[in-house]
Amino acid sequence: MATIFTVNKEDGDIIFLNASSTLSIRNAKDGWEELHAYWTEYNNVTIDLSGVEEFDSAGFQMFLILKREAAREGRRFLLRNHSKAVIKVLDIYGAIGIFGDKVHIAPKERNLFYLKYGLNKNSHYFRAI
Repeated sequence: MATIFTVNKEDGDIIFLNASSTLSIRNAKDGWEELHAYWTEYNNVTIDLSGVEEFDSAGFQMFLILKREAAREGRRFLLRNHSKAVIKVLDIYGAIGIFGDKVHIAPKERNLFYLKYGLNKNSHYFRAI
């Protein structure tokens, strides 16, 4: 099993992870098992996505499930330093705002993404989750 997430820092019940270059269907099972193990051990999980070069709907679903669990259980699951690959998938789904994480897109790169939707327009799709 390849390592998908590496520990950047641990602090009590908080863990900071770095994601590997691929979060896709090819490694979704291993990624889920690894991430869920951290999830059961720590109350707060933060993942740095800056190194992700390949991201698809499997990675999106994994994060969506953990965001839902975090909200239900009063825990924190944060995504930060979103790579272009991650932003592209979130943009396709119109989901950049639904996770509640800050997404930084340089002004010169904004033309690479659609970004023409509003959170209010799409957010009702995710309230039932």
